[in-house]
Amino acid sequence: MKGLILFVFLGFVIPHIHAQDAAFMEQLISQERLEIGQAAFLLYRSAIADNPPQDIDDSMELLRQRHRRFRNSEASDVIRLADFSLIALNAFRVPGGLMYTLTDAPRYAYREAVYRRLIQGRASPRESLSGDRAFRVVHRLLSQFPPTVFEDTERIRASIREMQEQIGTFGLRVFDPRSFSRGTSILEQADARRETHPAEAFQDYERAETEFRTVVSAGFPVVIEDKRRAVIDARAEAVAERADTSLPEEFRRLESLLAETEALRRQRLFTRAFTQYEDLAQRFLALASITRELREEAERAVDDAETRLQEIRDEE
Repeated sequence: MKGLILFVFLGFVIPHIHAQDAAFMEQLISQERLEIGQAAFLLYRSAIADNPPQDIDDSMELLRQRHRRFRNSEASDVIRLADFSLIALNAFRVPGGLMYTLTDAPRYAYREAVYRRLIQGRASPRESLSGDRAFRVVHRLLSQFPPTVFEDTERIRASIREMQEQIGTFGLRVFDPRSFSRGTSILEQADARRETHPAEAFQDYERAETEFRTVVSAGFPVVIEDKRRAVIDARAEAVAERADTSLPEEFRRLESLLAETEALRRQRLFTRAFTQYEDLAQRFLALASITRELREEAERAVDDAETRLQEIRDEE
């Protein structure tokens, strides 16, 4: 009954154990001596968020890819606690001590699992383990190293890097230096414990992302508005030079691009809007310059024609 209650509980916390696995998992939790194929399936099915193995055969194939020591193992072989520790720590990306990192050896994986209290009670690395005990280890792993933490951490870290680049490129730090300072401090803390305490580091990354986003949100609208005003002034200069009538097709293209850039600004896609505003200001000014040169050239031509006409009259 205790094992069945644990199984029902884990059915909620392990997202990849679906209804079709229920019979297999119920059999697994009552197993006295867990087999390698069963262990691999349980661990990979629990730890891999994206496209986990669908059955024991898939799990064994992945196991042999990740660990050379299991290349000649059969799915029906009884697994030892040390080997289970090795597969578990690898599946959940649990960082370990120096010897475990260097050797990837089961005995050091077992020591790491004991140190992290993933394995509790009296145990030996050479003994087999029951399905019930395996589920308890998986439950502790999920509590400390949920499978989505690593993927989400990478996503947030990438977002932070992008915002840091924006802050540096566009000089946004001055608009909210306190949030920038807090974000930098929290980010350093997150990086420092990313390997040892991934769940806590993930929360720090979320906080740092919020601080950096505050800086970007405070600074970008001001910077963008300056660029937007430059475009409006450049467009006014082009209109004053009558570019809208002298070069109507090019003027309409710039007007269309300006409408698109305004939409980007409203959507807060600041980086793209900034770049396009800069380009638009230069192109409107260039259009004004070209129109002015064309007008001046036309005026010179008229003056030359009038001068020549006057010369002809004088000769007569």
